[in-house]
Amino acid sequence: MKSIEYTLKVRDFTVLDIAVSSDEGDKINTAITDAFKNNVDILNLDFEGIKVLNTAFLNAAIGQLYAVYDSDFLNKHLKIINIKENDLVYLKKAISTAKEYFSNPELFDESAQSVF
Repeated sequence: MKSIEYTLKVRDFTVLDIAVSSDEGDKINTAITDAFKNNVDILNLDFEGIKVLNTAFLNAAIGQLYAVYDSDFLNKHLKIINIKENDLVYLKKAISTAKEYFSNPELFDESAQSVF
């Protein structure tokens, strides 16, 4: 059976060349999830042309994937391409936070409630 590979361009989902809106991130998240539901084996998430990126966007676009998929699945099927070197810090932070949160959301929520 032939492997299906698809490239999703972040720039197609942003108003300008910036990826900072969680709403835009949600649209990316939906597109990624839909691609996996449609048997895409490898999804290339292409950041070409994105000049500004933040964790709010990445939390919505990628972090939320960890609520549905495990790390092994995402490492195998989701490839991040053309991201600027200095933006990798934001990506790693978003992934790390998502993994921590989705490993035990109740504990995370209790901790947040105790702070408030």
